[in-house]
Amino acid sequence: MFDLPSTRMLGVLERVGESARYWWPIWPIVLCWIAFAWWRSGRAVQFNQSGWGFLNWFPWMRPMLRDHQSAGFAEMLALLLEHRVAYPEAVSLAAEATGSAALIDDAHAFSKNLEQGRPTGEALRDVRDPAFSPLLRWILANDQQGSIVEALRNLAPMYRRRAAYRAEKLRLFLPSIVMILVGASATLLYALMLFLPLTSMLDRLAAP
Repeated sequence: MFDLPSTRMLGVLERVGESARYWWPIWPIVLCWIAFAWWRSGRAVQFNQSGWGFLNWFPWMRPMLRDHQSAGFAEMLALLLEHRVAYPEAVSLAAEATGSAALIDDAHAFSKNLEQGRPTGEALRDVRDPAFSPLLRWILANDQQGSIVEALRNLAPMYRRRAAYRAEKLRLFLPSIVMILVGASATLLYALMLFLPLTSMLDRLAAP
């Protein structure tokens, strides 16, 4: 109507709109295929970092998972020690049961130091990765088997309660956060698609 040449942005949007009937079915098919392949792979039932690492991006998710892993580690280690499993082997087995790669690496390093005959406190100080929580590190440094089992039994419920509290916060606030982010992204995209071509057209009309 104004006898103006089309801008690059309008040209791209026009081509995308004309070809929408060809490409829009691809995305649901791809998503369904990814979900099916993920389910068949078995990772859907393995709550470990390799299959669920993306969850760490959500607020409160990383500390909640760490609390659950610490509680599981404490309970398993107490059970193994009660059944007279050697301390270094029990630490490694309990860590492997959590599925946490960082916790497993720390536990193996700690066990290796113990097998070399080093005192528990010194063996744990050389493990620099913060996969063990501070209270758990303090309990692991105690080499009295009877007292450490009792301490681990008392520690696990504390981690469970703290993880449950963080899960409740996640349940209450995450939907609102996701809604705000999705709404803001959609609004920004719509504004760019509307006002960028409009401002380009106005600039061309105002040009001498």
